[in-house]
Amino acid sequence: MNKLLSLIVVAFCFHSYNGMAKIYMDDEQDETYTSYYKKPSSGKPRVSNSVISYKGIATKITEGCNTDYQRIKAIYQWLCDHIVYDTSFKIVTADECYSTGKGVCQAYNELFYQLAKGIGIKVEVIDGVSKDKKGNVENFGHSWLFAYTSEDHGIFMDPTWGAGYLDGNRFVRKRNCWTWFNVAPEWLILSHFPREKEYQLIDNPMNKEEFLSMSPVSDLCLEYGMNVHDIYKSIREEGNTLPQLYSKGEGLIDITDLPLRSSLKVGEQYTFRIRLKADCDLSLNNNTISIRKEDWKDEGDSIYSLHYMVRDVESLSIGVKDETNDYWNVVVNYSIEQPTEEDWKKVEDMFPLSAPDIMSVKSLYTDRWNKAGVDDHKLVSLIREHHVSELPMLFFENGQDLTIVSVPMTKELQSGVVYSFSFYPKAGVKWAVVNNNKWYTDWQISDDGMYSMSITPTAAGPLYLYVQIEQGQSYWPCMQYEVVSELP
Repeated sequence: MNKLLSLIVVAFCFHSYNGMAKIYMDDEQDETYTSYYKKPSSGKPRVSNSVISYKGIATKITEGCNTDYQRIKAIYQWLCDHIVYDTSFKIVTADECYSTGKGVCQAYNELFYQLAKGIGIKVEVIDGVSKDKKGNVENFGHSWLFAYTSEDHGIFMDPTWGAGYLDGNRFVRKRNCWTWFNVAPEWLILSHFPREKEYQLIDNPMNKEEFLSMSPVSDLCLEYGMNVHDIYKSIREEGNTLPQLYSKGEGLIDITDLPLRSSLKVGEQYTFRIRLKADCDLSLNNNTISIRKEDWKDEGDSIYSLHYMVRDVESLSIGVKDETNDYWNVVVNYSIEQPTEEDWKKVEDMFPLSAPDIMSVKSLYTDRWNKAGVDDHKLVSLIREHHVSELPMLFFENGQDLTIVSVPMTKELQSGVVYSFSFYPKAGVKWAVVNNNKWYTDWQISDDGMYSMSITPTAAGPLYLYVQIEQGQSYWPCMQYEVVSELP
């Protein structure tokens, strides 16, 4: 074996992939790669006859390469860089493809085959069907490759998909061709179904009916560095559909962990783990709830994680924003399943204010109520007890401070009805309730300093709980209500 290619013989054995998968270290390129065990096919290659001598062409393309893996990689890159897809769907042979610089999948693969053959590398062209990220199946079938890096080990690749894609009738070359080079069998079978079972190289070979029924995958999964084995398990074994992925995060993040399903459940907790590849901001959004990067856990090595319980029925997304954008771009998006009462109970136990009836309450400034001594569970209880649709306003901007014992909980008060106020002042020298210039100051003060007073407002308009912070200074509002002649 070439001394530049050392087998790391922890050469580990998978029960998957029908036998042995070997990890190699290419010392010259400082690159580790996996190759997969497969006995070479004995049948005649399904390729067209060629009149062009490709040995010299392939030698030039692979100049400077010292291993078959490097040579395979060089030919693959050359194809992806130089051949465009034939939108007339007519060019299918290696010779036509090389002469015109374009071809369909068969032409890409036959040209690769002839170039590799010219320098002594064995390649097998695989026929089958494929489906795109929307689940559409190729009308005329598809082909791809298995190239041998040694006598009985090799790698899968699809130079056609690596080169680019069709946007309508226009070929668009991909920025990154490597997502379809040395493709793991578990990933390949999710979008490429071979005519011969021997090319599946997975533990439990699948039939065509199962292949067609499985949810589609996007190669953005590979662009974002997602775990292929986990995706395979989620789709094939658990029957899931993946979340919607968008390309705006390419080059900015890798996704190391997230729920591999398209919909999430209210009340369930999920783990998200993102590695930043560039200087950018990160956010999880669940309707009005937004959790920015500074509130994720910094695990080091540019990895940020978040354990999040879904607590809103609107979609949940992961977004990124870098210095080139003034707006956020969605990278991952989930729908939310219709919650049950039990789902909401889970949310309320941990996040009382996230229940739908509480979220709909106006002026729900929970931090202010917390400052006034009313914790979230107590606030929820009071809102429900008093059938509150809008809370009174609380103010603390100018030093106002108190601990509430009991106050009217609805913003609107009815004239002619008795209301009681009880609280412990934490600042100020004088307190008053004021309704249409009528001042109420007859407080009952308990031994432990609690202020209490009952009043009957008589005039429609605003009603304030005022405090004078220091003697001789102005009064500042601490709470604001609205008195109406008749409640709705």
